[in-house]
Amino acid sequence: MIVIHPTDCTTTELKGLYAGQNDVVLLNEQSSDKEICHALHHSPASETIMILGHGYDGGLFSRLDDKLPMFDRIIVGHKHAYYLRHHRVIGIWCFAYDYAVKENIHGLFSGMFISEIEEAEEWNVETTADEIKREFVKFVERLRLLLDEETPWHEIPERLRQMDDVKSPLTLFNYSSIYYY
Repeated sequence: MIVIHPTDCTTTELKGLYAGQNDVVLLNEQSSDKEICHALHHSPASETIMILGHGYDGGLFSRLDDKLPMFDRIIVGHKHAYYLRHHRVIGIWCFAYDYAVKENIHGLFSGMFISEIEEAEEWNVETTADEIKREFVKFVERLRLLLDEETPWHEIPERLRQMDDVKSPLTLFNYSSIYYY
């Protein structure tokens, strides 16, 4: 499995989706565009590509220094879509689903997903930083469980909603933002 996951202190928990997996090729903010394109181009179509972090409908962000507030690079964008169309893709970043639809990439994707208190404030979702952290960990554990159980991907969005044991404004928002496309 190829995992593209730039280091970011607010998405560290996403490592739980691939930790302990065999044969993981991890690409991060240190990976060059050439390395990413090469890995995507030379991987078999049967290989899952997991893309995780922060982004927008145009792709996944990255930054070389995690302490800086701004992202300085689009690490996965339009030019990578050609390669991604040939794989099953898991994309967990804000507006990954919009990117997938725009680029005609199929798999399991998140829409807007709240992983920071600033995002909750921007989207008027009542929550706390503690709840965001706690529920983000639970989300990752649940998604990993479903993937490990080889749950058909088209069932995962509904299964995640059923696993929501809190039903708070935050969890209702986040679990309603998971899509199979």
